[in-house]
Amino acid sequence: MDLRMGIEVSGYCDSDWGGCIDTRSSTTGYMICVYGGVICWSSKRQPTVALSSAEAEHMAMSAAV
Repeated sequence: MDLRMGIEVSGYCDSDWGGCIDTRSSTTGYMICVYGGVICWSSKRQPTVALSSAEAEHMAMSAAV
């Protein structure tokens, strides 16, 4: 195996801001791909209420990392 070859890894994340009508919680979603194939994904409600869409996106990014 030649270790000089790079591995193609990409990740995507997104959130909705205050999507739950009852709790006003946002939903986080992310997926991690290797060579175009999904190896890890998640979608769940955020544990804290975000005060802005930027904060909700930041929490989604933190979850993906």
